[in-house]
Amino acid sequence: MFRTICLACKEHVSHFLEQCLNCGYSFKKLPQKTKVSVNGLLWNGVPFHRPIEVFAGNELVGSLKTGESLFLEVNEDCLLTLQYGYKKNQYHIHSGKDVTLQPVLDMLWGNLEVFEL
Repeated sequence: MFRTICLACKEHVSHFLEQCLNCGYSFKKLPQKTKVSVNGLLWNGVPFHRPIEVFAGNELVGSLKTGESLFLEVNEDCLLTLQYGYKKNQYHIHSGKDVTLQPVLDMLWGNLEVFEL
C-alpha cells in the first residue's frame, strides 16, 4: 500500500483515500477554471446589425456588439451557444483548456460560424 502525507496535518495516510482520516482534509482536486473569450469583430470587417447573445447551457451570460469582447470563466465542461437573431451555433468548452472564439456571420447565407483561434 502506498502512503502519502496529508498537507493539513502532516500524517501518513493511504493515497487511495478521498479525505484524511485524521483531520478530514479533502484530497479531491478542485475544478480547474477555464478562461473563455469571445471576440465581437468579424474577420471580414462587416459589423453586426444586432448583438450576438452568448448562452452557457440555458443561461444568458452576455451579448456582443461589434468591437466588443466577452470573457467567461467556467469550472466544468459546458456547451456555449452563440445566437444571432434566430441563427445559433454551439461550441463545446472543455474544462482545463483556455479558448478564444471568433464568431463569423456569413452574409450570403446568414449562417453564424464559430472558429477557435
